Amino acid sequence: DERRQQRREQVYKNMEEEVNNNVKQVKEKIEQKETKLKEVFEKTERQRRLEIEMKKLKWEEREEEAKRLEKIKSYNTLKQMEEIEKEQLKMKLLGTKKQELQQLRKSMKLNTELYKNEIRDQINANKSKNIDSL
Repeated sequence: DERRQQRREQVYKNMEEEVNNNVKQVKEKIEQKETKLKEVFEKTERQRRLEIEMKKLKWEEREEEAKRLEKIKSYNTLKQMEEIEKEQLKMKLLGTKKQELQQLRKSMKLNTELYKNEIRDQINANKSKNIDSL
């Protein structure tokens, strides 16, 4: 009877250790996920800053376009035409920069979504493992 009691206690100790180990592993995985989520949020913040920069570039583009149109109306000489060509080159460069920012924004958005889905899948898988192990 005493042996049974000791064996039962040993079984309970083993079960307790196993549960504690599982809890420890889950905590570690949660910490890892939190770190990854922080990275995702940092990327999102960078994306927000890029959007602000894009709005600024659009505003600058509008100002440049307005200036260019004003100059077209006011000048008729060859020198004036050279100024127009310079403005067009500036507009072309601004357009290229705008396109690069749009591509970067799209890429960051996709990466953020993929990363969020991956984390969500891993968390669900961990939850399933923990439920099955109990």
